[in-house]
Parts: sequence; C-alpha cells; structure tokens
Amino acid sequence: MGVRHGMAAGKVEVTEIPCSVTSMTFFDRLTDQDVVRESGHIVKCFDDFYEDFTISDELRKMLLLEDSDNYEMYNDAERQEFLFLLFKHICLGGAVCQYEDFIEPYLTTTKVIYKDLVSVAKIQQLRN
Repeated sequence: MGVRHGMAAGKVEVTEIPCSVTSMTFFDRLTDQDVVRESGHIVKCFDDFYEDFTISDELRKMLLLEDSDNYEMYNDAERQEFLFLLFKHICLGGAVCQYEDFIEPYLTTTKVIYKDLVSVAKIQQLRN
C-alpha cells in the first residue's frame, strides 16, 4: 500500500527526550570501565543473543543487557538522554549492520548527527 498524502493523522504521540548532555566526554567512561581499550578498540566477548541482536562485544552488551557487568555504567536518566539514545541507535544499527571494531566511527557519527539535529536557542523571558 502506498503513502497517501492529504490524510489527517488519527493520533499523534510525543515523548519528550532530555537533551541536557551535550559533551562527548559523556562517553569517556567506556574507556574507564574497560568496554573500550585505550587504543579505541572495542573489547570483545563470547557471543550472546538478545532479540534480533548478536552481541559479540562489551559495548553492545552494555547497551542491551541489564545483567551485564557494565550496564549500570549509565543510570536510567542518562540512558534516556538524546545523545545516549542516538549513540545506541548508531552502535546497534539494523538487521544488516556491519559492526566496527573501534569506537571512533560511532563517536564521530554520533557527534555529527547530534550537531545537525540539535541547536541551542536562548529563551527570552516575558516582561509584564
């Protein structure tokens, strides 16, 4: 079935995503907790499976499995941040995603897309 233009939406739902984290240093703890080596190489692990994902490194394990050793590296509020969600989507990809062995392509892509999507604007206060 093709897309039909001019149709009114029956229902629209919006979820507000916090955008308070703005620095890529947010991901420094990946190196601090041995998910990523100092060289930028993502630490490998034995294969595990979660839904449609094959998990073969500590980064994906930290992103997907609540019982992983590193899951709590980011708390629930941090995991809801736009920067984290964007990073997660880029790292996990889709059904035909070819994973990287190094963290840098994920960080660079996250930063570029984030800068394209988010801009800062000053809210002027109303005066009576």
